[in-house]
Amino acid sequence: MKLIGEIFKWFLYITTGILIVTAIAFGAKGEEMMPVNTLWKILLAGFLTTVVTVGFKTWKDRGVISYVLHYMSLCLVMVVCGGMFGWIPFSVFGVFLMMFYVAAVYGIAFVAYWLVDRKQAEEINKLLEERYKDEE
Repeated sequence: MKLIGEIFKWFLYITTGILIVTAIAFGAKGEEMMPVNTLWKILLAGFLTTVVTVGFKTWKDRGVISYVLHYMSLCLVMVVCGGMFGWIPFSVFGVFLMMFYVAAVYGIAFVAYWLVDRKQAEEINKLLEERYKDEE
């Protein structure tokens, strides 16, 4: 059950990040409307990158190498998706553009995760202090 909760949480963080970055990218191109099928593509990309992210979170080693491999895996998935969806051209420029987009989504997702986890930790600490304050 905990794994399902983690998958759902990361899916929300990542998909929201992809939506934000995609909206900015479409706006930067001067497009006023985003096609409806783009929303389904965002959901699919969010799901695929969530699978990669949750897979990497199960690793015991959380060193720099695991973060680099995680980022590279996300870039690979998103370059393929971006090319298939027409979000980027299949070129060196397109790959670097997607690497930038992935870094932006990575940042958004991890900041959201950190903020929510910090808030949850503070709430747990508060409850523990209230429960055990008489024992001090």
